[in-house]
Amino acid sequence: LLLNLIISFLLSYIIIPPSKTPISYLDYLIFSGGSGDIDHPENKEAGFAMRYLNSINFPTKNIFFENESRNTYQNAKFSKKILSEKFEDLSSQKILLITSSLHMRRSLACFKKEGLSCDYLSSNRKAGPRKFKFQHCLIPNISALSGWNHLAHEIIGYITYSVTGRI
Repeated sequence: LLLNLIISFLLSYIIIPPSKTPISYLDYLIFSGGSGDIDHPENKEAGFAMRYLNSINFPTKNIFFENESRNTYQNAKFSKKILSEKFEDLSSQKILLITSSLHMRRSLACFKKEGLSCDYLSSNRKAGPRKFKFQHCLIPNISALSGWNHLAHEIIGYITYSVTGRI
């Protein structure tokens, strides 16, 4: 997911003149993501992004890399800390939250709980063209289980965050 976001962002950078890139409209960018992997806590998403951007000599002067968070709640909490150190009044700042469409509801709720009002942009979506064909509608497809796995993860995460007061 993070790599998709970086790649689509960099493709925009290559195709559009540098003075008109999405980054030129932003004052600051935060890559928030440590490792949620219990087996490999050293694999930090923001660290991957930083190393990749540095390897292609992409300017990172106004990019913050938050790599200590292990979940969505901590993404919001630690991002707020970074923003609070930079700005006195966060209510007057425009904040754009970018994450996957499936993950957006929980992410927005976490950022709202932290007192951050965000606009949002989905980096991907889990949908395709509607196909009203017999084999598409009625014959089971094993790849559909992956989608149910992601959906169940988000539903359980949202319920858990609601019960524990994180949103």
